Amino acid sequence: TIYSLANLFRKMILDFIQRWKIFIDDFTQSIYDQKKKKLEKHLEVFEEQEIEVPAYLFNQIKKYDVDVSNSPSKIKAVIKKLINKEEKNFSDSFLNYEANYYTSADDVGKPKKECISGFLKLNLCFPLSWCYGSIDTYAFSALDDFLSTHSYDFNDYYDPDNNSIPVESEKVFRRNMFKILMKNRDDIKEIESKIDERIKEKEKQNEISFNRYKEQLEKNEQQLINTS
Repeated sequence: TIYSLANLFRKMILDFIQRWKIFIDDFTQSIYDQKKKKLEKHLEVFEEQEIEVPAYLFNQIKKYDVDVSNSPSKIKAVIKKLINKEEKNFSDSFLNYEANYYTSADDVGKPKKECISGFLKLNLCFPLSWCYGSIDTYAFSALDDFLSTHSYDFNDYYDPDNNSIPVESEKVFRRNMFKILMKNRDDIKEIESKIDERIKEKEKQNEISFNRYKEQLEKNEQQLINTS
């Protein structure tokens, strides 16, 4: 966070006002509670004597039957302005943390002197705003559900009695994802058509590669048979 005397002074003022508000709220709440109890006793007298209760008595009880801390006030308005300023300063701050970069999985967790491969100690610093995306993060829940249903091990943690993950075809899934991620685009159909073409081309390439691999595997097996 960027520190300055102005920020420090504002934090001190905010802390003081918040503490002062708690004191004022508690004091005012005790007065309200006492007045409410007195009015309720008057109400009991009217009810015991079966006398019609005046309307003003109900209004007075309702007036003092409140949570003072949630009531609007000038102090709350000042606190809100100060908090908004603090949050704005926080959003302009930076995130800094240290990390260890290992080039071998066998070295993970070891100190530098015990590493058999390259090791680098990093000190990373970047704007806090980079931690927040510009999209609706909930949109990816559909992607998570789809991947879960296509995972080999999803039965190990997925309980169909307690959860409901719709099973969709890949075509339906792509269409739904386009609707979610490109809801503000006017050329969704055109983009989806291009994606479909690329997928078909990739599938053809994968099929050709797989057939070549299969042919090579068969040749290798035949060579092994001939040599034996």
